[in-house]
Amino acid sequence: TPHAQFIYPLAYFYKTRFPGNRYFMDPAILAAVRALGDHIILQIDASIKDPRNPTDSKGQICQRLLAFWMDAYVLVKSDLSPSACRTWETAMKRALLPLVKKLEGCMTQRYFNSYSFGTSANHAILYAVAVCLGGRLLNKHGWRKLAETFTDRFVDSQHPDGYWPEHGGPVTSYTPVSVAGVARMAALLNKKSYKEAL
Repeated sequence: TPHAQFIYPLAYFYKTRFPGNRYFMDPAILAAVRALGDHIILQIDASIKDPRNPTDSKGQICQRLLAFWMDAYVLVKSDLSPSACRTWETAMKRALLPLVKKLEGCMTQRYFNSYSFGTSANHAILYAVAVCLGGRLLNKHGWRKLAETFTDRFVDSQHPDGYWPEHGGPVTSYTPVSVAGVARMAALLNKKSYKEAL
């Protein structure tokens, strides 16, 4: 659900001291962050058809929401109980598995192609961002490497005019999302090729 994406700005205000921030270390803000995280878990569980098979998703959780949730978790982890941390991390793994499977499915292709991969470029690079974040946060080295390999291929597929095609050409509303995804991967992995693409 879109409103749950507010989990990150709430966590940022809660943990970041700056002039005029009256929400710094406000218990009510932390409670709101916790409630949103628990709400996201309910959405994750509702998206799984068969509890014995977490990859059997009938409507995967939005990759943007997963990224915002993980970013928020990094900020507030020390303020959550150990049991809450375990619950959140377990749910994050369940939510990331479908994205990992999608990226793994791309590895049989010579390079990223939105038609054969089954999704448009802006979504695909955000899958990689979420998987990379999850790999770092949950100590899944294979996930981090998978996201990096996918992004390497994604960057190589950039059109000479500097965009990633959507529906056969540039789409002004989506190209900035693809650029933002590559920028996030460049910040996470500090790779020259990503910066050159940007």
